[in-house]
Amino acid sequence: MTKKPQNSSLSRRDFLRISGLVAAGLLTSRCQSQQPTPIASIPPNSPKPSVAIGKVQTYDRTAIESQVQTLIDQLGGLGSVVKPGDSVAIKTNLTGGVSSGLLNGIPAEESYVTHPEVVRALVKQVKAAGAGEIFIVEAVYELASYIDWGYEDIASDLGVTLIDLNNSKPYTHFVETPVGPDSHVYDKFIFKKYFRDYSWEKKCIEILGELGIFSDDDISFYPISSEGKHKEQLYNLLETVNNSYHDLIDSGFLLTSRLNQNFNLRPVSIEMSSHIENDWFDLRAIVKIGDWEIPFTSFRAGRD
Repeated sequence: MTKKPQNSSLSRRDFLRISGLVAAGLLTSRCQSQQPTPIASIPPNSPKPSVAIGKVQTYDRTAIESQVQTLIDQLGGLGSVVKPGDSVAIKTNLTGGVSSGLLNGIPAEESYVTHPEVVRALVKQVKAAGAGEIFIVEAVYELASYIDWGYEDIASDLGVTLIDLNNSKPYTHFVETPVGPDSHVYDKFIFKKYFRDYSWEKKCIEILGELGIFSDDDISFYPISSEGKHKEQLYNLLETVNNSYHDLIDSGFLLTSRLNQNFNLRPVSIEMSSHIENDWFDLRAIVKIGDWEIPFTSFRAGRD
């Protein structure tokens, strides 16, 4: 089925927006041979806040769940963040542990740690958005934090898993590294091990070079002009990726975007056809941008 654009005509700027590639959006991440309905959303014409703030007078479960729902609604729902079957980790704040004492006589849950009812309400929202596995994670000072502050009850009631980020088991790709004799608070740290395959990296760099994409530091890659200069502008990146799309994919590269908007990375082409009826001759052109097919006559001249 051919997708139809919403507007009957497109400006040159609209055309470039659809087919464009932003510089930061090109990831050559590796070289090797579903969208749910949000729980709630704000009206499409309303501005979407990046931060939502709410206040309740009590930690009553009903009041907390209502307020968390309202905050998520103000942010546009969870549909763009949580997809059906996703594994979701909720990072809480359990500073200091249960042995730290009270802050001016106020219980820790109501002062310097995340109240369990807030986390419980958020877990329910994430589950309703379609999440599969849900984890509550924290590098707890002591395991009693999860028990005494009500997090084990959340795990039991809602079927979530508690993770202590201090413990790397059962995973084996972590290594403990001692600080040494001058350690201050911690005498060792745990790091994830990465093993680089330099032959594989060299092969990827050579493939990119053959396609006219080079780097000064083997991290950021750019198309290179005939004069040997970086071509960092949007249109140059667009042209290079569109023209090299099949070569990149066939070589095992994955192309994704880091930005909020989705940009077409596939080739842009024009298909021409003709139709003759009596003495009338029609020439028809279709612009193909990914899965979109747009009649050439829909583009308007005289606008940038």
